[in-house]
Amino acid sequence: MPSSFKRKKSNTAFQNIQFFSKKTISLSVLLAVSACGGGGGSSEPGSTSTVATTASTPVVSILPPATAFTIENISPLEASENEKLTVTGQGFIGIKQVMLGGVALSFKLISDQQIEVMLNDAAQSGELELHKDNSSVQARQRVMIAEPRVFELSGTEFNTGETLILRGSQLNQLKNVRLGGVMLPTVSQSATELYVNIPDTARSGYLTLEDKRGRQRTLAQIMQIWRPVAQPELRPAFGFAGQTISITGQGIDQVEQLLFSPNQRANIKSRSENRLEVEIPEKALSGPLTFAWGKNTLNSQTRFEIATQISATGMSPLSGPANTLVTISGRGLDAVSSASIGGINAQLVNKTSSSITLLTPANGEGEVILKGSMQQLVSAGNFRLVRPVAPPVAPPVTPPGITPTAPPVVPPVTPPATPKATIELESIALVQNYSQLAGAQYQRLVQGKPAIVRANISSRSSKLASPRVWLSATINGVPQGQAIAMTGPATVPAYVSQAKLEQSFNARLPEQWIKPGLSLRIEADPELQVSSGASRTITPVVGKPSNMDLVIVPLQLDDDGRGAAIRAQAPTTDAVRQMLSRVFPLADSTINVTIRGAYQVSSIQSTQSMKYIDKTRTGSAGWDSVLTELEQLRVREGNARHYYGLVPDPNFSGGTAGLGYVNAKNTSYSAHSAIGLDARHDDDLSTMGHELGHNLSRNHAPCGGVSTYDPNFPYAGGKIGDTLPYDPRTNTLLTLDQDNDGDLMGYCGGRWFSDYTYSKIQDYLEQRNYAQPMLAGFSMPMSLIDISGRISAGGASINPVSMRSGTAPEASKGEYELHIVSTSGNTTIQPFNPVEVADIPQAEQHFFVSIPKVDSIIAIEVWHKGKQLGSNKLQSSAVKGVGVGTANGAQLQWQESAGKLQIRWNAGQYPHLSVLHIGKTRQVLANQARGGLLTVDTQSLPAGGQFEISLSDGLNPRLMYIKR
Repeated sequence: MPSSFKRKKSNTAFQNIQFFSKKTISLSVLLAVSACGGGGGSSEPGSTSTVATTASTPVVSILPPATAFTIENISPLEASENEKLTVTGQGFIGIKQVMLGGVALSFKLISDQQIEVMLNDAAQSGELELHKDNSSVQARQRVMIAEPRVFELSGTEFNTGETLILRGSQLNQLKNVRLGGVMLPTVSQSATELYVNIPDTARSGYLTLEDKRGRQRTLAQIMQIWRPVAQPELRPAFGFAGQTISITGQGIDQVEQLLFSPNQRANIKSRSENRLEVEIPEKALSGPLTFAWGKNTLNSQTRFEIATQISATGMSPLSGPANTLVTISGRGLDAVSSASIGGINAQLVNKTSSSITLLTPANGEGEVILKGSMQQLVSAGNFRLVRPVAPPVAPPVTPPGITPTAPPVVPPVTPPATPKATIELESIALVQNYSQLAGAQYQRLVQGKPAIVRANISSRSSKLASPRVWLSATINGVPQGQAIAMTGPATVPAYVSQAKLEQSFNARLPEQWIKPGLSLRIEADPELQVSSGASRTITPVVGKPSNMDLVIVPLQLDDDGRGAAIRAQAPTTDAVRQMLSRVFPLADSTINVTIRGAYQVSSIQSTQSMKYIDKTRTGSAGWDSVLTELEQLRVREGNARHYYGLVPDPNFSGGTAGLGYVNAKNTSYSAHSAIGLDARHDDDLSTMGHELGHNLSRNHAPCGGVSTYDPNFPYAGGKIGDTLPYDPRTNTLLTLDQDNDGDLMGYCGGRWFSDYTYSKIQDYLEQRNYAQPMLAGFSMPMSLIDISGRISAGGASINPVSMRSGTAPEASKGEYELHIVSTSGNTTIQPFNPVEVADIPQAEQHFFVSIPKVDSIIAIEVWHKGKQLGSNKLQSSAVKGVGVGTANGAQLQWQESAGKLQIRWNAGQYPHLSVLHIGKTRQVLANQARGGLLTVDTQSLPAGGQFEISLSDGLNPRLMYIKR
C-alpha cells in the first residue's frame, strides 16, 4: 500500500520412470525416522536458485578458537543391527554422545582420530552425529541400516477400493502401511512387493510405513484419494442468487468445482463430511447442477430452480377501510404470485420489480404476506382495518291530527370516536459495524457482537406523542425472554433519516439472541393508546461464528540509515483490538491480539532497502523479501495464527507503506502474513486494516490509481456506497465526505470497508476458525522441508530450502507443481497453489510448501500446466558429491551465556542457518542467517527446551539440536 494514498500521512513417488497398471512412479526411500537427519550436498546452488540475502552486521565472537573436529570416513556405510562401525577423523577426545538417525548409540574411543560405534536394535538409517559439550559434527554421508526400502509406487491417485502396489526390498519386514493415519489392509506381501487396499475410510495424505521393529518413515509423495460421489440431495431444490445453500450426499465434500446453469461457478463457502455449503452465483439460471472433482464429473438428476429474491422495505398506508390500495416497495416484487392480509387473499392490482399494489379485502387485517415462486414468503408489515361507524337513527315524525304514541325506548347513541392517528413502521434496520436494512443484500449479523435494532416509525400527524414500541424475538420458533422496550424521540417524526439514530426507535439486541433462526417482531403502540398501531416481523441473516488470533511482530533491522540498529514501535494491543472490532466483522470477545518479541530480519540489513527502487516510486524488493521472511517465520513457529510485521523507518517520507498476501477463499494453503509501517507512521492503523483485508481475501477497491482491483466491486469510484458506518465509541452513524468515503481497500484514504467488502471478509472468516486445530494427515513427529519462492512474468525463483520438525501437513492441491529430483533421478511431485502479493506494481505470487523430508536433492523445479517456470539445481560437479565423497558434513560450535547464544558453523558448505527454540511453544530466533557466526538474544526465552538448528546448502538442509 503506497503511503501517498494514506489520508493522514504521506516420496517419494516419481514420474517418467516406468509404467505398470496405473501410471507407475518410482521412488527411493528408507524406512527410518531421523530427528536430526538431512540429505547430502556439498556445493552452493546455481545462480538461478536463490533470492539474494544480506549478511548481518559482523559479530564479535565470544566462542573459544575452533579446534579440529571432523569426520573423515565411516566404514561400512551399509550395515545391519548389532554390527560395528569404524569412524575416523579428528578431535574425537571429549565426545559425549553418538547419534544415528536420532537414536543414541554406544561407542568406544580408540584415539583422538578413531572411534567404534555399535549398532543396536533401535539403530536407524541416517547421518552419524558426534557431540561434545559445545560442538557437534554431522557426517555428510548416510549410514544405511538393513531395513525395508521402497523404490516404486504404482501411482499417486486412487479411488477407494483400489489396490496400491509398493515395490522395493525387504518389504516382508513391514508391519503396516498407513495413509493419513488410516491403516491400509494388506492384500499380499513379499520381500519385493507389497499390495495394500485403499479402504473407504482413506483420505488424501502421506504414506507412513512401520516395520516389525516399530521404526516409522513417512514418504514425501502426496497420495490423492477419491471416494465415490453419490447423487446429491437438493432439499429444497430451489433458491435465489446470492443465497447460501447446503447440499448433502456421500462424498460430496470432495467436490472441487460446482457449476450452476449456464456454466456459472459457485463459491464453495465451507465443506464438511458429505456436505457442502455454496453461494448461488448472481447469473445462475434454473437447470441441473454439475459437480467436478479430480477428473470426474456428475450432473444432478434433480433440476435446481432459481427463484427471484423478494424483499419488502416499506408499505403505505398501514391502515384504512376495505378496498384500500396499499403500495409495498422493495426488490424482486414482480416475482410475487399472491398476497394475503391476515390470512385473507388480497387482489394484486399492479406490480413491478420495485413496487406492488394490493387491494385490501373485506375483513382483511393483520400481517401482510407476499408469496413468491418456490413458496417464498415475505412479511411486508401489518395492515389495520378501519371499519365504518353506523350513522345515528332519526326519531319518527308524527303527522298532524294524530295523537302520538309513546316513542319506543331508544338507547343513547354514542358519538363517533375521533379516528386515531396513523403511524407507519417504514422499515427496520440492524446496526453493528453498519446500519443495514433487514434483508439488504449484504446484511449478515456477526454472532457475539453488540447490535442495535432500529424501528423507523413516522406519522403525518403533527406532534404525535411517541407510542410504546416493543421488540421481541424467537429462535427457530422458540420465544426468547421478555419483550424489550425500544426508546426513541418524544414525538413521532414525519420523516426518518437513515443517518440519524436519534430519529428512530432503538433497542440493543441481546448477544445471546444473535443466532441462526432468529426472528424479530416489532410492535408499535399495541395498546392503541395514541395511534392505530403498527407491527412487523423480520428474519435477519445471521452468520457463522468467526474469530481472529493476531500476532504483532516488531521487526528489527541492523541499520536505521545512519548506522544504528532500529526496532519497530508497536501499538497497544487495546488499540489493535478496537480497530479490529470497529472495522472488521468480529466480536470483541473473539479477538486475541498478542505482541511477539522483536524479530531480527535477516533478508535485508538496512531501512534503505525498504526505499524506492524504480522510477515509478511504487515498488521495493526489500518489502517483498521481508514479507516472505515473515511468512516463513509464521510457518516455522507452527501456531496457525495470523502475523503482522511492523516495519521500522524513522526517516520515512513516502513510498510503500504496507504489503500483504491476497488469499483465495478455497485453497489448501493460506499465507496469513502482512507487513506495514510501525506506530510512528500508522497511528490510525489504517494501513494495518488495509493489509489484513488483503489477507482475508480482498483485492483492491477501484480508487486512487490501484494497479489491480476487484472487478465485481459494486460502487463507482471505489466508494463505500450508501450504507452508513457505525462508530460505537460515539454511538453515531457516520456521514462521510468525499475525502474519506472510499473503501479502505482502495488508495483514497478511506477508513471503513464498504458493506460489499465487509460481507466478503465475513465469508472468509467464517470458513477459517483460528480456534480450531489444523488438520493433519498423521500426527507422528517427522522432519519436514520448507520450500518457498516467487512466481512472476519472468518465471519462478526458489528460496533456500530449510528443515524443521513437525507433523505431516494437510494434503494440498493446485494447478502448480514442484518437481523434487534426487540423485537417483527419482522425482517427487507436490501440487500447490501460490498466493498473490498485493500492493506491488508488477503481478507476483509467492508459494510456501512443506513436505516430509526428501534425501539427496539435486534439483527443484516449478511447473505450471506442463511448462517449467524455473528451477534450482546443483552444479553438475556438485551432484556427484551428494551423499558420497568426504564424510564430513555440518559442523557447529556454540556457547550460551549472559542471555546470548552464539553459533559458529561451516558456512562455506552450508551458507544458510536457522535457529528455532522448542519448549512449550516454538520461537524462531534466526531465519536463513548467513556469515558463519551468529549471535541471538535468549533473555526472553523460558528456561529449558532445546535449539533446533537447520543448516542448508540451498537444496539439502540438515537438522541438528543443541540441548540447553
